[in-house]
Amino acid sequence: MIRDREPILLEIKSRVGRGDVYELNRIGELYKKITGVKPRLAILAGFIDRGVRELAERLGVEIIPIITPI
Repeated sequence: MIRDREPILLEIKSRVGRGDVYELNRIGELYKKITGVKPRLAILAGFIDRGVRELAERLGVEIIPIITPI
């Protein structure tokens, strides 16, 4: 998606693991190679595996938690 002329690659998942973060990062690198523009990378997730936030921060992937009211 593109918002305010900024390309955003957004993945929506029920559970996010380390492999998902690496995969989105690789897709972002391919996007940059093809278009010449670095996209913003984000994953919207309900459950986040242990250690994923630190990895995502290192790779520049934003993790957005889905919080549902009880």
